[in-house]
Amino acid sequence: MIEDDVNMQSEEFRKRLQFFAENSPQWIGQTLDIHQFISTNADNFDRHFTTVTNFAYTLVHFGIRMSGAKMMFMGEVFSYEIDLGSITQFNESEQTYFFVEKLSETVYRKSVLSFKN
Repeated sequence: MIEDDVNMQSEEFRKRLQFFAENSPQWIGQTLDIHQFISTNADNFDRHFTTVTNFAYTLVHFGIRMSGAKMMFMGEVFSYEIDLGSITQFNESEQTYFFVEKLSETVYRKSVLSFKN
């Protein structure tokens, strides 16, 4: 189960998210490539359970909205938000970051964010 992978209450998890947020402004001006997967199965994001959206834009501003606790990745036309209180998984690999949010009892969103010069 996703909740077992990373406990949202763990200090280490919060520190990793804080480090990510504090370092996100370094990517302003870079292309943000987003792959979003919305699934009805917490353990499976394959094509049988998932709707996929892909898009990219230049990151103009990064911020955290205190009202609602959202990370905001803003461009000239597009913006993308991740709900800090819903994150159940957070992993990284080089310039790519993986988030899984539990949006309801039956809806999960995986966001794969890659930054490119």
